[in-house]
Amino acid sequence: MSVRLQNGPWQGAQIWQTLRTDGVSRPPFDSFNLGLHVGDDPACVLHNRARLQELIGAQQLVFMQQVHGSAVQYIGPEGTGDKAPVCDALVTDVPGLALCVMTADCLPMILVSADGQAAAAVHCGWRSLADGIAHKTVDKMRELTAAPLFAWLGPAIGPLSFEVGAEVKARFAQNSRAQGDCFVPRAQLPGRFLGDLYSLARLQLLDAGVTRVSSWELDTAAHPELFFSFRRDGRTGRMASVVMLSERQPQHCAL
Repeated sequence: MSVRLQNGPWQGAQIWQTLRTDGVSRPPFDSFNLGLHVGDDPACVLHNRARLQELIGAQQLVFMQQVHGSAVQYIGPEGTGDKAPVCDALVTDVPGLALCVMTADCLPMILVSADGQAAAAVHCGWRSLADGIAHKTVDKMRELTAAPLFAWLGPAIGPLSFEVGAEVKARFAQNSRAQGDCFVPRAQLPGRFLGDLYSLARLQLLDAGVTRVSSWELDTAAHPELFFSFRRDGRTGRMASVVMLSERQPQHCAL
């Protein structure tokens, strides 16, 4: 299957993760590519997006123009039309809108409130994480609900594959010593480190008050049969992590 439903402690929402299989895009975007910005045939991408929308039963798929920043955008009942907002996190309280974050190594983060009143999809590249996008998204959700939040972290480049320079480690060390400790020196490669995006995200979520976190910690770079990976392949497609609030049941008063 090209789309897998994620189960967890959240209620009032559904979360899906797409894989690279069972689409119509040709190599090197084979085959369930959802990114219009990577050089794939737009007709193939739109076909794949239509299939995703049909599979999950969404009224609208809401994508972002992701720029590795920390801007958070609220999406209301009107949706976005055909224009993708320029941001790296989407928040909504509208059932039926499927918030989509596209990745091919960056960490996708999904947030859902325990009362089913709010959801978010977050693009956590290292720059966005360093700029506090997790905390900013939680703050935006707090405008909609005071209920506890659950987080799900999707597939991303793993701590054995994510090699960075000393400047990246230093950027996180400015935030906290604990974040700096998420980078391990590479043996016999001075100035090079292996970074753990999952640990960084968990630290930042905990600091924002989110204690219930589950994850799908499969290294995108190490599983070409399942995932697109920009670091592994360069020119490639994009997967999507998707969250959609369920239609709320009307409350009946006892007579």
